[in-house]
Amino acid sequence: MSIMLDESIMGIWYVHLSETFDVMISLAREGEGYKLTGRTRTYNSLDPWDEKDRKHWFSIPVKAANDNDAATFCRRFIADGSLAFCKEMRIGGAVPIHELIRGKQTPEEFGKLLMSMPWAHMQEVKTH
Repeated sequence: MSIMLDESIMGIWYVHLSETFDVMISLAREGEGYKLTGRTRTYNSLDPWDEKDRKHWFSIPVKAANDNDAATFCRRFIADGSLAFCKEMRIGGAVPIHELIRGKQTPEEFGKLLMSMPWAHMQEVKTH
């Protein structure tokens, strides 16, 4: 599973909870509704492509009346999840949650913005 930067992508949220754990989610349009796709990652090393990192992917449908409500759901989802992980990992204090909303950008423009973030790592996938 992965986060696709295509015409359906609406936004990405990221939180780095510790030196060895982070969470990323995305919001995309799907049919008449929305879909949240995300992953947690426990690092084996500082190499973002380390195949020994443990990743857990998940995807859930989001029922929302409009784009703003769907984005609000994602903000709450990652904030509530981050608080829960902090508690479970005994991390004190608030952690910054990074948010990128695509808006009127093309997927290519959004991808460039995403790649300029110090926390983002992306692989180009060949489709043929």
